[in-house]
Formats: sequence, structure tokens, C-alpha cells
Amino acid sequence: MSEFEIFLGEIEIPVFAICLTGSAMYWSIAAWRASAVAPMVDRAPRFPWLMAAFVLVNAINLAVLLTLASADVRTDPFYIVYYVVLGLTASVPVMLGLRVLGLHRTDIVERGNRAAATLEFAALVAGAFAYAGSNIGDGPGYYVVVVGTALAFASLFAVALVHTAVNRTMYRVLVDRERGTAFRFGCLLVACGLVLGRAVAGDWNGFVPMLVDFRNLAWPVIVLLVVDLFLARVTHAREPDGSIAADRAIGVIHLAIAAAYVLALGVPK
Repeated sequence: MSEFEIFLGEIEIPVFAICLTGSAMYWSIAAWRASAVAPMVDRAPRFPWLMAAFVLVNAINLAVLLTLASADVRTDPFYIVYYVVLGLTASVPVMLGLRVLGLHRTDIVERGNRAAATLEFAALVAGAFAYAGSNIGDGPGYYVVVVGTALAFASLFAVALVHTAVNRTMYRVLVDRERGTAFRFGCLLVACGLVLGRAVAGDWNGFVPMLVDFRNLAWPVIVLLVVDLFLARVTHAREPDGSIAADRAIGVIHLAIAAAYVLALGVPK
């Protein structure tokens, strides 16, 4: 073990304290804004969408930590809590990434944009799957989880960025308020999160072997992205909500394909 890895192991508790404080503050502020800010329109979604995302993110992380994480994590309550907190911290850059793309919480709680609420919910679930995958397998410490999560998140953000640039996705969600586009794009992100989480899963054998495995396993993300960009142009209509039925069907198919791929690969070794 290198001196740098020893140093990272020594700051495990401070990292936990920082993550606990930061995630608690961010989620508390997000919950307050979702429940206390006065909406400009009566139909503005309030607290439930964010509460549901919070519950589902923790449920996904707990399910993986209790069944597929390394043996020392599965049997240690402290490390279960540690990685749950780390997972909540990982959801913060997901929300910040949406802000970079133009989605702000005021679009949801003040302007009543339910399409934006759908997209934020889906993005948080996608991030949870990407993070949960990095917890699968044996590794020397929390920093391995951080590295795997960073790789998966960077790829997930790249998918969102390309999709937005090519298909004007955020404009359609934020300005046109297309619920079908939000649902389809959200499902695409969740499907990619599943694939990317599986691509970073497995025992830690070093950074280079992880990159090789990632290259070999994450390729369906590119296929899903290219296909969705094509279908988005084919199915998009001029109506305010676009082709909702077609978008919903495509979104469900994305999820089914990703789930089938992950199940076909089996439990990582």
C-alpha cells in the first residue's frame, strides 16, 4: 500500500464528518425550498417528488450495501451508515449537474414545471444506481468507491450534456414543458446509470484494470444515447407535450434493455 493510500485511510473519519455535514445541509435546504417556498402557480409540485427521490436513493444504496458490498461492509453497521451517507453526498453533484444544464429548483416549486420535477427525480435515481455499483466488490477503502463513482458520474453527465446539446432537451423540458421528453430522457439517464454502475462494479485490482473493465462493459450507454437521439427526432411532435405515448414507451424500453443487459452480465466478480 502506497503512502498516499495510507493517508487516505487515515482521513476516513474526517471524510465521513464532512460528507455527513455537507449532505445534511444540502438536502435540508433542498427540502425546505421544495416545501416552504410559495409557488407562483397552484399546480406547482411540492415536497413529495423530492421525498420520494430521497427514500428511493437510500433504498437502492442500502439494498446493494447489504447484499453485494464487500463482506466487511455488509457485517459492520458503521460502514453501512458510512456508505449510505457517502451515497447521499454523491447525489449532491447530480443536482448541481442539473443546475449546470439549466434546471433550477425554482422551475419546479415556483413555476410548476412538472416535467422538470420528473427529470430531477430520474436523475437522482440514475446517480444512485451509478454510485451503488461502485460499492459492489472488495476494495481497500472508501476512496475506491469515490473513484468508481467519479468515473460513472462523469460518463453520465457526458450523456446528459450531449443529449441536451444535440436535441435541445433542457429547452424542451424547461421552456416547452414537454412531459414526454422529460420522462424519456429521465428513463435514458436511469438506464445509463444502471449500465455505468455495473461497469464500475467488481473487486478492485487497480485503476488501469478498472478502466479496461469500464471500456468493455459501458459501451451500451453509447448505443442507448445514439438510438434515443434518433428516436427523439422521429417521435417529436409540435404539440406542447410532444408525443407522450411514444416517449413513455421508448423510456420503458430503455429501462428494460439496461436491466436485461445488467442481469445477463450477472453478479460481478
